[in-house]
Amino acid sequence: MMNRKNNTIIALAVLASSIGHATPMIRQSAFNLQTSKNAEKFLKALAMVESSGNAKVKPGDGGRAVGLYQIHDIYRREANRILGRQAYRSKDRRDPEKAGAMVRIVLTHWARYHARRGRKIGPAELCSLHRQPNGQWRPKRMQTRLERNRTKKLLKYLEG
Repeated sequence: MMNRKNNTIIALAVLASSIGHATPMIRQSAFNLQTSKNAEKFLKALAMVESSGNAKVKPGDGGRAVGLYQIHDIYRREANRILGRQAYRSKDRRDPEKAGAMVRIVLTHWARYHARRGRKIGPAELCSLHRQPNGQWRPKRMQTRLERNRTKKLLKYLEG
């Protein structure tokens, strides 16, 4: 059995190269979504895609998605479940710092989960996982046109 701590597959490592969709997995134990400078670049790009970088954007999805990252309440509950405690309240989705922390927690958790199962994790896959807070994997062929367009937009922001 592989030692997970030493051989952790980290999703955000691929952002360093900013190479297209489904970039190869990179194994590096000290590089993760919680501490990486690339994580900030990814979060800024995600914010631009979700809310044009405006934290006070009008709620989307009929008022259910709020804040900079357009987070639903289920996303907040998922972050709390992963942490094992009630760290975030519904109103925290509107706070850019707390919302960013929730995004880091959820994406890191599910990216590691899928990477351990041999799936390639890159910026496009992280963007897709952001819209599936329960960690459900959606192959590229099953993504909606809106998801594909948002992914293209995210990759464009990461390159620029």
